[in-house]
Amino acid sequence: MLNSPEFIRTLEKLAYDLWPPEHEEAIGEWRLRASQGITKRANSVFTLNQIPDDPNWFTKVSEFYQQHQLPVHYHVSDASPSELKEILASQGFYEHTDCTVMVADTEEVQLYAGQRITNDANDIRIILTPQVDESWIQDFLRISEYDPCKFHFYAHMLERIKGPQCFIKLQKNTQIIGIGTAVSQHGWTGLLNIAIDPEFRGQALSYYILHALAEWASEQNSPNMFLQVVTDNIPAVKLYQNSSFKPLYQYHYWSQQS
Repeated sequence: MLNSPEFIRTLEKLAYDLWPPEHEEAIGEWRLRASQGITKRANSVFTLNQIPDDPNWFTKVSEFYQQHQLPVHYHVSDASPSELKEILASQGFYEHTDCTVMVADTEEVQLYAGQRITNDANDIRIILTPQVDESWIQDFLRISEYDPCKFHFYAHMLERIKGPQCFIKLQKNTQIIGIGTAVSQHGWTGLLNIAIDPEFRGQALSYYILHALAEWASEQNSPNMFLQVVTDNIPAVKLYQNSSFKPLYQYHYWSQQS
């Protein structure tokens, strides 16, 4: 079953591979991730399965992040130890950032997203490349309204991703107005970095990106798709639901009170 603990653990591992950190250290099955503090998905403790056997695990986690001069964040999902939340709360940590993992059938994404695009839109063009390049990262930072100083971080992180990849640009007339990424692994295609230029949001243009990514996933013989989204990002959640994605489980971050 899709909502079984075993399946959720499998999907958590697949999602982990979409954000490979700069620095990583293992404590049992857990992974400590550090990447300049940019995005919690690459700067948090990935807590999978049981509490580590090492009785000093909590201290070692703190020391790892002190070494990297970063605050401690724990990524806690339905695949994490059931007692972990109580332990973290007793140490002054609090839960925040509600995120949802959504899944879909690739063919259904093609169908539902395809129904919402205009095939005769002569001013729309999809540009697809199998590798990330400098211009894609520059467009990604601009469209996402991220600091251009993060260029090298994202360049190195995206280069570390393994498996077949697809980097998409959505062009309207002569302007790049949207981007998206897909990674195929073990019959699943994970989506990330989907964004539309603020000037063009609210025009259903993201469906072009989702449709193109689903077509690519189908070419990779990947029958299933998944993504992660902040739960209170209502426009994004609605977009994915309209494209046949369904919520499967949630995860949160736990951080220490400042």
